[in-house]
Amino acid sequence: MRNYIEQAVENIQAKVGNEKVILGLSGGVDSSVAAALLHKAIGDQLTCIFVNNGLLRGREAEVVREVFVRHFKIKLQYENASRLFLTRLKGVTEPERKRKIIGRTFIEVFESRHPARRHIKVSGPGDSVP
Repeated sequence: MRNYIEQAVENIQAKVGNEKVILGLSGGVDSSVAAALLHKAIGDQLTCIFVNNGLLRGREAEVVREVFVRHFKIKLQYENASRLFLTRLKGVTEPERKRKIIGRTFIEVFESRHPARRHIKVSGPGDSVP
């Protein structure tokens, strides 16, 4: 069996070609792995929009920014949407409802910060790639 990373990189390169990609980054494992894999495949064609939802641990937002910008050299746009997320979650106790609010709000913030969408062929939240 071929190496998964090599196969995924080839598939991404074939699918994306020379197009630009915008990825919604939450700082979680799924979107972080997707960002690293996409960057390995397409390099500077990738721009990440890191949406801080206010639910991260301690210095996690700073660490995510440092790792992706300094270590991986990924173009990163930072959006601190903490206040919006926390306002929408206030008083909500049911876990499934919280999950849906977080998901909808993340997509809403991501889409509102998406520069020049008409020139971008591939985009989406990090947990939807590939």
